[in-house]
Amino acid sequence: MTTNDITSAFDSQTTGGKSTRPGLRRSLPLILSSAALLVSIAAFLLPPSSRQATNDFQPSSRRWKTNVNPLVQSLDKVKRLQGVAYTWDREHGGARDIGFIAEDVRLVVPEVVKMESNSASAESLDYGHLTALLVESVKELSRQNDDLRRQIEQMRNDNQAFQNRMNANMNRPHVNPSTGQPTLPGIHHNTN
Repeated sequence: MTTNDITSAFDSQTTGGKSTRPGLRRSLPLILSSAALLVSIAAFLLPPSSRQATNDFQPSSRRWKTNVNPLVQSLDKVKRLQGVAYTWDREHGGARDIGFIAEDVRLVVPEVVKMESNSASAESLDYGHLTALLVESVKELSRQNDDLRRQIEQMRNDNQAFQNRMNANMNRPHVNPSTGQPTLPGIHHNTN
């Protein structure tokens, strides 16, 4: 049923050329928009198995999930993915694009690839679900970066301590052990 069908139904309910519901016809677009919004909201209240995700949001509540485990080796998986530039065939618009080859992604992250029924060919790739893998990869890189920063800081501290010891050693008087005479720092005398 379309908006026009509903409007016609309201228009047919007139007596003597006057609507029995004044103002309702003017409010019809707002009522229909509100009804559509309520249907969308109600759809999210249904269990995930009984509805389709919208383009804007996907069901994700913890209460609908079991066997929840952190992703592991995300960075290794991301490193195995190959981004490509390509041109779509005519049937799919012929435009230049970038992305992945679904069959290749399936070898690394099969959860994000939908296969054609009774076929070894991929039908589609859920790019949105790759986000979880990318987030965990960034976190892994961040941990590695933090570790490297700590190591660099430790090396700087060790180097500074070494420099301080060298400077202290350079500034104190040195004595030639064979002659007992003071020597200049950094100058080595031949004691043959």
